[in-house]
Amino acid sequence: MIDGNVEQEVLSRQQGRLVRIRRIKKGDCAKDFETGEPRFDLDQRGRKLNLLFYFLRDRSGKYECYVLENGEDILGVLCIQDQEEHLYLSRIGVRKGHSGKGYGTRMLVESLQKA
Repeated sequence: MIDGNVEQEVLSRQQGRLVRIRRIKKGDCAKDFETGEPRFDLDQRGRKLNLLFYFLRDRSGKYECYVLENGEDILGVLCIQDQEEHLYLSRIGVRKGHSGKGYGTRMLVESLQKA
């Protein structure tokens, strides 16, 4: 397993600023976030999902939703659900234009550490 502190340092150097994962906050809802993947960005009826959707999902108590941020932008979103004998990965997405930088891997490692 990758040491989170080592990987955090690598991510920070890649982008020139601190990158961290934290629980989604109400203040995030006003920020724009899009992956460019319809399976993530749209609901089953084709309506755009925004960060308010993830905030409300987190506050429902059924899911835990996290964001990966660099201090200015939301770079990723992760939603997990604790089920009886396993952890369900509901959603994981990286901001359009930021794939291939290890952000999805970082979020996945975070969810595995919670399991």
